[in-house]
Amino acid sequence: MDHKLPTWVWVTILALLLIACIPMMAPNFGILFLPTVEWVSKILLLALGVSFALAFVLARTVSRRLKLVRPEMTDRSRRWGGVSLGFLGFLFGFGLIMFTMPMSVALLFGREMQIPYTVAKTQVGEKGSGAQTCWNPITLKKLPPLFNKLCNFSEEFVGKLSEDDTLLVFGKGTRFGVLVASARPEKEE
Repeated sequence: MDHKLPTWVWVTILALLLIACIPMMAPNFGILFLPTVEWVSKILLLALGVSFALAFVLARTVSRRLKLVRPEMTDRSRRWGGVSLGFLGFLFGFGLIMFTMPMSVALLFGREMQIPYTVAKTQVGEKGSGAQTCWNPITLKKLPPLFNKLCNFSEEFVGKLSEDDTLLVFGKGTRFGVLVASARPEKEE
């Protein structure tokens, strides 16, 4: 009995995984997307629900599949395989709904706009944490950790900002989020 999954299933899973990773990889290519605070607050419960459901289905499916394909594996090994892929499924589902969908909409249908964000903190003259170089980071309130920083603004610009200032972010976007082109403090108007 052949228990191998069809090639189209693997190609589909790989394509969806790559699509879900686009928002996380985009800053490495100079593209920064910020979801709106409104989008994050409205969609959070749905994203968590879908993510947990996908994680459960993947964990259960992988664990059962491994029992058929590799009967010599211990139950503990099968469970770890299921939990590991379940965790990846959670991240995939969350990223797809919370970030990839609004970023895709902004790329395809966005128009020039400005969206206000609230500054949580600034670090003048410092390299922020993260994989990519982020000089003089501006951390924004009420956004998820991977999508709450603006980087590489001048020390002069960042030095003018303080906690709870409103920062207007300009770029191509929709009510779901914006692809960052520039920013300025609201109080400069």
